[in-house]
Amino acid sequence: MQYVMGSIVLAVAGLCLIPGFLILRKSWQRAAGWTIAYGVVTGAESGGGLSGEANVYLPTVEICCPDGRRYTFRASSGSGRYPSTGATVKVVYNPEDPTEGELFWDLWVWPFVLLLLGSFFLMFAILTYAGSVFAES
Repeated sequence: MQYVMGSIVLAVAGLCLIPGFLILRKSWQRAAGWTIAYGVVTGAESGGGLSGEANVYLPTVEICCPDGRRYTFRASSGSGRYPSTGATVKVVYNPEDPTEGELFWDLWVWPFVLLLLGSFFLMFAILTYAGSVFAES
């Protein structure tokens, strides 16, 4: 029974760790190849939440590029609270297309959460397998 439980927990660990590493790799590439700057929150767009009634506010951010031109992009993630208009935020943007950008924080949140969860599940699976080995001896 412990082998089955350990196998299920190990599978869940893999379902967290593999996407976590893939998203981390993508975030790392963006952080290395894109430009880091500070932008100003100019407002938000309302996006659909997980349920039909809930709203998620996705901040719109304006950045000023080195050539002096201003560009606006919408962040890919948000929250249930309306963002503070006028707040300065750290962003990364594509220097070839400055309308493509992300909040700097958003690059690292999901990989961190997935890798942390996956690590806990992996430790639990190892302890479950170890417990079953010692129980048999």
